[in-house]
Amino acid sequence: VASQAIATMPSILLFPIFPFIVEVLLVLYFVFVSALLYSAGDLVPKFKGASSETDVGSLLSADGSVPSGFGVASSADDSPPAVANVTRLECATDPDCYYGVEWDNALKYMFLYHLFGLLWTNQFIVGFGYVSIAGAVANFYWNRGDVSAMPARPVTASVKRTLFYHLGSIAFGAFLVAVIQFIRFIVEVINHKTKKMQQENAAIKYIMRCVRCCLWCLEKIMKFINRNTYIMVAVKGTSYCRSAGRAVSLIITNALRLAAVNTVGDAVIWLAKITVTAACGVTAFLMADLDLYTNEEKHPDTFLSSPIFPVLVSLLVGYVVADLFFGVYEMTVDTILLSFCEDCESNGGNPKFAPPLLLEAIGKSRERQEAKGKEVAET
Repeated sequence: VASQAIATMPSILLFPIFPFIVEVLLVLYFVFVSALLYSAGDLVPKFKGASSETDVGSLLSADGSVPSGFGVASSADDSPPAVANVTRLECATDPDCYYGVEWDNALKYMFLYHLFGLLWTNQFIVGFGYVSIAGAVANFYWNRGDVSAMPARPVTASVKRTLFYHLGSIAFGAFLVAVIQFIRFIVEVINHKTKKMQQENAAIKYIMRCVRCCLWCLEKIMKFINRNTYIMVAVKGTSYCRSAGRAVSLIITNALRLAAVNTVGDAVIWLAKITVTAACGVTAFLMADLDLYTNEEKHPDTFLSSPIFPVLVSLLVGYVVADLFFGVYEMTVDTILLSFCEDCESNGGNPKFAPPLLLEAIGKSRERQEAKGKEVAET
């Protein structure tokens, strides 16, 4: 059924390219602004002789001169030397002196604000893609798979509907995930800062691992709820909270059905991704073995000393492309499945809007169950 839905609107396969481009631009913007914030810090000399975090300026005597024993010559005149001069002399003559960058609290808060903006915007882009794809697929399902009843451009219509009506729900769901990711980042920083303390105290190490594990699980659960909530937002057009409640209710009611389909579907999609990635790698390796790339005398401009790099690049690109396009198929399966559950719940267990192919599959499964029941009764 998912393949039939995609076949009716093949342009949906190209849709993930646009969110991916926006995400790449977002990362480039984050790197650019982070570089600006980093360069806004002050270069401060550090001296290893006293401690790894001691400024050279703090080693000056009361009269401004450099204490003896640090390998720094005094100034030519008797006036207290400027800190910049002492800094230059210190790091020029003493191998234990090095430069470090320090930021004031304002710059640190700006970076944290910028980081949270990255996380929130990234999740917003992901959510926008989910709702747009789910809206187009839901249009297919609730029109019983009838192409004539669907809009001429279902993907474009779904994108417009998402822009006009669902941005608030997407922003709220993205905010919840971004908060958890931001807390995880803070915890990872604390974990890095307390490595030495954790080696000395097993209790602190255990607590830190438990906190990190709980936050990781919480993020996965929140992303799972968000994904199904976005589907219900596209299907029902309700707010985020109402859609989340309905999605959780459907998941709990149809837990076995959803678990079985998702397990099989995820396994098939994972194998498909691996197959595409491996095919790209093998193709790149075979192409790298051609005379065009192995004969240095005939083709010096295209000669490859080793095929490792192009093969690795092909594997990476192949996996990214496979992940983008099979992600559409995965979202299509989830949307049809959740729409089917909603259809059954709303109509007393008898779906009224399911496409004929899905009804045919259900009918066959029921016939098999009835046949098995008769065989058991006869025996």
